[in-house]
Amino acid sequence: MKKGGRGIFKEKDMVVLENCKKLLSKKSKTDTYFLDLHFCLEALIKRLLFIGLRLNGVQYKDAQNFLARYDPMGLKKSLNKAWELIGISLQELECYPNYQVLYKLVFEFTSQYRNARVHDKKNKYDNKDLLELLITIDKRFIDEIRKILKEKKNADIFDKPKQFGAVTVRERRDPEEILQKVFNKQGRLTTESKYSIEEARTMVTNLQ
Repeated sequence: MKKGGRGIFKEKDMVVLENCKKLLSKKSKTDTYFLDLHFCLEALIKRLLFIGLRLNGVQYKDAQNFLARYDPMGLKKSLNKAWELIGISLQELECYPNYQVLYKLVFEFTSQYRNARVHDKKNKYDNKDLLELLITIDKRFIDEIRKILKEKKNADIFDKPKQFGAVTVRERRDPEEILQKVFNKQGRLTTESKYSIEEARTMVTNLQ
């Protein structure tokens, strides 16, 4: 089990969906909860990629094994590719202004706080206002992803791939062939956020 994601991943790093659901239903402003929540967000992006692979002819076990051994660094690129694989274009996503704002805040604000905490070994965050902001952004981003999936695919990220239209595949298709443009370059890990706390708070306040 990975550090910082207690109960979210198990054998082969696949998502334990029920544990993610329980985590999302909790209300907390702790440092530990923020780290677990952000880890859950990363896991759900991986889940979306899994669904996308299944929709593109990759067998269940092949998709599962491939993503289990892949530790995504370029989460932004991975998420964009996942949308494409499930049949939702980035152009379509432009019609969701809340998604666009939260996308920026997750990849240019909360991710940096998480990276600084985990990779720079910074002390626990104890500022409740900051923690509330970080947690709100990550939770609302997950909610927005689920809203889009419901509207566009009448499905949820917690549903089985068949709910999205995946079928049993007899001929094997290599997942690397589909995803190599996502995985051939690792993203650069950053610990400095683009936005100040006040700027981020204002952006959240102005969400529609």
